[in-house]
Amino acid sequence: MSNSEIRSRAWGIYKANIIILIAVTSASTVLSLIKDSINNSVVDILLFIASTVFSIGYVYFIYRLWSDGTCKFSHFKTPFA
Repeated sequence: MSNSEIRSRAWGIYKANIIILIAVTSASTVLSLIKDSINNSVVDILLFIASTVFSIGYVYFIYRLWSDGTCKFSHFKTPFA
C-alpha cells in the first residue's frame, strides 16, 4: 500500500465519521476540564479513573475505526467485556 493510498483511505474514513470523532473528542475534553477544575481529592480520583477508562475505550475505538473503516459507540465497551 503506497503513501497516497494510505492518505486517501485515512481521509475517507475521517470524512465518513467526522461527527462521531468530534463528539468523542469533545467528551474527552470536557471530562478533562471538569477533572482539572475540581479540587476535591475524592472526586478528583474518581474522575481520574473515569478518564482512564474513557481513554482505553477511545484508543480501541480509534483502532477499530482504522481497521474496519467505520466506528460505533459500542466499540467503547468492547475492551471491558
